[in-house]
Amino acid sequence: MRSKYFDPWIGDQYQEGIDGNTILVVGEQHWCDPEIWKCDKDPHKCLEEHDSDCTAWKKATNGNLELCPLHEKCNYKNKKNKCLLKSIRFLHCETKISVWDHIQGKERAKRTRVFEFVFKALRSIFPKRMEEYSNKEIEDLSPKQKKWYWDRIIFTNFIQHYTKLLPGGKLGKGELKINPEKNYKGIKKCLEQHFKDKAPDVVIVLKNKDILQQIKGQLGSQYNHCKYEDSPNEYYVLANDKSNLYKRLFSNNPDINKFIEKHVKDWKAEQATTRKIETLVEFLKRNKYVKNYKEGEIKVLKLCSKEIQERYGLKQESDGKYKIKHLQRLKDIRRKDSPHPITDDEIKDIKELFFNRETVS
Repeated sequence: MRSKYFDPWIGDQYQEGIDGNTILVVGEQHWCDPEIWKCDKDPHKCLEEHDSDCTAWKKATNGNLELCPLHEKCNYKNKKNKCLLKSIRFLHCETKISVWDHIQGKERAKRTRVFEFVFKALRSIFPKRMEEYSNKEIEDLSPKQKKWYWDRIIFTNFIQHYTKLLPGGKLGKGELKINPEKNYKGIKKCLEQHFKDKAPDVVIVLKNKDILQQIKGQLGSQYNHCKYEDSPNEYYVLANDKSNLYKRLFSNNPDINKFIEKHVKDWKAEQATTRKIETLVEFLKRNKYVKNYKEGEIKVLKLCSKEIQERYGLKQESDGKYKIKHLQRLKDIRRKDSPHPITDDEIKDIKELFFNRETVS
């Protein structure tokens, strides 16, 4: 018997993407809730064996159920472009139907967090393009507003079988081990059919770090984990090294020196400046503007006032290289056992200043 896979959601404008980035979002699972759908006690074989007759889906009251109200192709259609077979909703259409229901405001409450994570991820990663959504919550959005960003992405779930519903929508410990080869093929099938020769620019993995690791292994070394863009336990972000997102986050931005110069111009030669320097250096290192702390410290100090340079002993040697005499002052604040380590919120403040800045002059 030929394996069945969930059809992914394919946005009408996914090839346009957002900010010139094509985007694949990978969720966790499709769960089966026996209390609602009266599906088999063991849902794992439901997709393979009961795609057209699983008791999860009931006939519509009018005997006619629109299953795929989207532009994607479906194997079973009538003249009105509705997926029909004994008036039963196909299980393999579940991903597309779930997203469509969400856009129309008809999703089941237990699924809303998944859609919330997609919204939060896109809004955070593409703040300028999603500016009109910046002060909105997902429940405030109209169908038109939701459709705008869903039209620009592809969404699929990683696990290619129905899973048992657990409290809070958690993933059962053994679910990833049931058919890992099929899960792998599901992602491969999605990539080959919809991205073909050009891999997605950005891959957002929802909720699960184990799935993140599997996706990273499948995609290859050309993808960089943008850890600072992550919201752990909600979503994780991978960027292709040829993507616009990668260039924005990781490439040597010509504005970076101007940004640093402007950022440090009011700093004074005092103890509090040590933390400011290391926070800025941590931002530069996380976003790969520098390779290591020493390179970052020199880069920042070179753009500071002479008084600050003297405080830390920045000096250019005869070979043209720079050295920092009092480097320990900087090292102390980033020690693993530091009583006051630099926080993510401090880095976030610099990130927002940098990525939301106007052109630095």
